[in-house]
Amino acid sequence: MVKECEKLRFKNLNLSIEPSNDNECSNIEEWHLSENPINTETNMKKLQDCMEIKQIVILKGLIGTGKSELALRYCFNARKVEHTGIVYKLRCTDVSMFAISLHELCNNLQDNEHFELRKEESKEDAVSRVIDVIAKQLGTKAHQNHILFLDDVKQKAKHIVSNFIKTCKRVKNIKIIVTTSLSLDTNKDSKVIEIRGFSENESVEFLNNGNDCQETDMKHYAELARKFSFNPMGLQIARTYMEGTELTVKDLVKQLNRPADLLEFEESMIVKDQISDKTLIHSLISLVENMHEKYKREDKEHIFEMLLSLQFLEVETIPVELFTKFDSEVSFFSINDLLYEIKNCSFGSIEERNSSFSSSEKITEQRNISTHDVVRLALQIYMTIDKQGINHLTNEKILRKLIRAFYLLMDKDNKNCLDLRRHNLLLPHARSVISHLKKNKTCEKDATDLFSTVDTSSFQLESKIHIIYIKDLIGYTFSFSEMFNEANLYFDEAKSDMLELLGVNDKKFHADLVDLMKLSFDELTAPFEQKATELFIAANTFIHKYLVVLQKVSKDYVLNKHRNANDVEILESVLENHQLEKATHLVQDE
Repeated sequence: MVKECEKLRFKNLNLSIEPSNDNECSNIEEWHLSENPINTETNMKKLQDCMEIKQIVILKGLIGTGKSELALRYCFNARKVEHTGIVYKLRCTDVSMFAISLHELCNNLQDNEHFELRKEESKEDAVSRVIDVIAKQLGTKAHQNHILFLDDVKQKAKHIVSNFIKTCKRVKNIKIIVTTSLSLDTNKDSKVIEIRGFSENESVEFLNNGNDCQETDMKHYAELARKFSFNPMGLQIARTYMEGTELTVKDLVKQLNRPADLLEFEESMIVKDQISDKTLIHSLISLVENMHEKYKREDKEHIFEMLLSLQFLEVETIPVELFTKFDSEVSFFSINDLLYEIKNCSFGSIEERNSSFSSSEKITEQRNISTHDVVRLALQIYMTIDKQGINHLTNEKILRKLIRAFYLLMDKDNKNCLDLRRHNLLLPHARSVISHLKKNKTCEKDATDLFSTVDTSSFQLESKIHIIYIKDLIGYTFSFSEMFNEANLYFDEAKSDMLELLGVNDKKFHADLVDLMKLSFDELTAPFEQKATELFIAANTFIHKYLVVLQKVSKDYVLNKHRNANDVEILESVLENHQLEKATHLVQDE
C-alpha cells in the first residue's frame, strides 16, 4: 500500500510537461499537492474510471480521509491532457466563500465583458447570474472539456452548490468533482465514491514506510494506528511527527496515553457539533500539547501562538506575511520555525514562492500556508481545555493580535498588483477572524458587549478601533471586486459599530434619516445640518476624551503598517528624497 502511495506520488510529480492550454485559467498548482500522498492508485483508478463515464463524481468521506488530495491530484494531471480546457477549484465551505470563488472564476474567463454586477440585486440573484454566465461561457468552448472541483461542500453551502451542479449538468463539456461528508442528490449522470480510512494492515504498512520490522514493533504500529482511528490524515501527522522528533513508535504510543485533563473537552459544544471520532482527536490533541510544552521549555510561546492562530483562519492560502505583523517578538527566524513545525508535523503545506517588491531587489514575503480541517479542529478543541482560564485569555489575545495584523497589512490602495493580491488573499482570513470574534466562546464578551459601552481600557479601545477599520476594509475589498451584497454587510456593521462607539444610537439615527427622506428637497437642508452637527459633536467629544489612545493607535499605524509601492513614491515626493529604501516597512533612518 505504501508502495502504491509512493508510486502515485512520483507518477504525478514526474509529469513535468507544461499544461497543454497555457492561455486557459487554472488555480491548481503543483505546490497544492501533498509531498506524501495518503491516497493509493486504487482510489485514483476509481476516480479516473468514473470521470470517463460520468459527468459528476462525488468523493464522500469523513474528515481526513484524503478526498481533497485525491481530487487535486486528478485535476492537476488532467491539466496536462490534450483537449482539457479550464480546470478550476471552487471553495464551498459557505455561501460567501463559494460566491468569492465563482467571481474569481468569472473574472478569469475570457470574453466576459458583457457581465455586469448590479448593486440592487440580492446575493442569491447575483450568485445565480454568475453561475449562468460561467456555464454559458464554458459551453461556448465546446472543443474542450472543463473540470470544476467543488471542494469541501458543507451544510451552509449545500443548497446553492446543488443549484450550481444542476445548471452545469446542462453543459455536456463540463465535468464536476465534489468532495464532501454530506449526502448529495444523485442521478444517472453522477457517481458517489466512498473514500474510507485505511485498514489495520494498510495503516501499519503506511506508518513504517513499508520497511521490515520486528513483531513487537508491528504491534506498536497497530496500537498507534488504532489511536488515530486508521484515519489517513491522522496517520500522516503521526508518521512525520515521529520522523521530526526522532521518537520510536513505542515512545509515541506512550506519549499518546490520554492525559486526565483531556477528558474535559468531551462535553464541549465544538466536540458535539463536529466530532464523530473522539479517538483521533484525542491523539492529535496530545501531539499539540507536546508541542506546546516544547515551546514553553524553549521560551518560544509566541511561535506556538502563531500555530494556534490557524484555528481562526481559513484553511487554504494563508499569507505568511500575516505573521510578520502578528507580534513584536516575531522575527524572520521565528516565522521559519513556525513553517518548519507545520511542514514537519504534516500540519499543512507551504507554497515556497517569492516575488520582488516593485522594481527593487528587496523581497517581500510571498509564501502561503495551507492547512487542514483536522488540524484546525484539533487546535480549536485543545483550546477548549481551559486551565484556570489561561486558554480563554490566550484565545482572546491571539484574536486581538490577528486583528491588529490585518489593520497593519490592509488598506484601500490597490494600484500595485502585489497590493491587490495581498488584500484579496487576506480577505477571507480577516472575514473568518471577525466571524470568530462574534461567535467564539472565548470572546463571548467582546461579541455581545463590544460596542454597548465605551470601555475606558486602552487595550480594549484599541481593539474596537481595529475591528471597525477591518470591517470597513473587508467591505471595501468586496466592493472593489464588485461583490456588493457582501460589501454592504460589512460597511453597515462598521458604521453601526462606529456610531455606538461615539455614543450615538444607531437604530434611532437611521430611523431619523428614514423619516427625513419623506421631506421635500427644500425642507432637507436644516434637518440634515442638525444630524451632521450631532455627529460632529459626538466625534469631537470622543476624540478629546480618548486622545491618548487614538494617538497611540495612529502612531502604531504610521510606524508599523505595511508600506506599499505607492507609499514609497509619496514619501519620496514629500521628502524630496528619491533614494528611499523600497522596503515594506518604515526603516530606522526615515
